[in-house]
Amino acid sequence: MGTTCTAQAACSWQYDATEPSVPGASSPTTRTVARRLRSTGWAVALGLVLGGALGNLADRVFRAPGPLRGHVVDVVSLFAPDGSVWPVFNLADSSIVSGGVLLVLLALTGRELDGTRAARHASAPPRPPQPARADREAGR
Repeated sequence: MGTTCTAQAACSWQYDATEPSVPGASSPTTRTVARRLRSTGWAVALGLVLGGALGNLADRVFRAPGPLRGHVVDVVSLFAPDGSVWPVFNLADSSIVSGGVLLVLLALTGRELDGTRAARHASAPPRPPQPARADREAGR
């Protein structure tokens, strides 16, 4: 999240509108999913996404300039300290992206929340064998 806004201070309104919804949306979802969750992969992926979102929310709530107006601090710069080569990001951003990629991979490979693999599309029942052409012509 901080990656897209590192160079633009004017984009903080986007967070003001979306970040407060994170705890409200995550609590019922977490309870519902936690009851069915038996897969380590899904648990790690969902934990990364939720942890990253709550980490960014905590920055927004508790950091300067004041409560509910704080700034997410971007601290990881891979190639240049000013972010001119690669975007600057924070651990919460990395967690959200890593968890999202893992969620997509789990869904594409057919892994269910309970750890089983999704059954492939059930094929139609086999057709009964067709009689040979000579048998069809003789039956007329």
